[in-house]
Amino acid sequence: MIPSVEGLALRALALPTLQPGYLPQVCSRFASAVPDAGDGLGVAANRLLFHVPRLRKPLRRGEGLGGALAGRLSYLRRCVTALVDQERIELPWPAATETRQYCERLIQEALRTELVTGDLSNISDLEELFSPRWEHIPELSAFLELSAFWLQRPDLITKMLKILVPRYRFYNRPFTQLYRLQRPPYPDRFAYIAQGFGVLELHGNPWPPIGAPHLPKPVAAGSTSGSPLSTQPFREKYFINVLINAARRASLQSKRDSHSHT
Repeated sequence: MIPSVEGLALRALALPTLQPGYLPQVCSRFASAVPDAGDGLGVAANRLLFHVPRLRKPLRRGEGLGGALAGRLSYLRRCVTALVDQERIELPWPAATETRQYCERLIQEALRTELVTGDLSNISDLEELFSPRWEHIPELSAFLELSAFWLQRPDLITKMLKILVPRYRFYNRPFTQLYRLQRPPYPDRFAYIAQGFGVLELHGNPWPPIGAPHLPKPVAAGSTSGSPLSTQPFREKYFINVLINAARRASLQSKRDSHSHT
């Protein structure tokens, strides 16, 4: 039987204070019950398509719970929740690499759950999953319990099922992208973080791209480039180039005005 929303919330709040072996038990129980994705999903639903360190990275913050497993999980829960909510966040590099692994794994479990339950993107709200129709599917109960721990808002569980699962259903690449930022200089209060910061984002997010978009288009006439295609088709839209073009137009206009007065 699928637990109620209140029961999931209470269990999620209690998880950080439980014994360290509880969460891996939930994951192993879920993974053993769900069949392999096979040809129904993309490659990313079955494996993590990026480097996963053999050892976990130490995190400085403990969320008031110390530096043990409880404090670590509490901090990572908040990071995973923010990533699913905002789809692009900035974190210290160790936290960004750890958050990426947990978020990718959670999306994998959502995709693999859909193999058992069918398409869940048509549900009206989260309460619909607690109807008798779904009581005979223990995999859904396991996923709801897992997502209630990592996503601290019920609306984000709905977003995971209705938006992210259809978006990543046939992905053959990682669901996330991680960029490394330059370490802030002294006297910035974050200059003590030796590994610097990173930007972690979900693919398909609504924000402007961080890197140059690799969409080829014909090179403008008169270009000295040896290739007929440009790997930076929106170069004129970059913010620095917009400012330079505006300054160039203002300079030309001032010269015309000065010549007209003379």
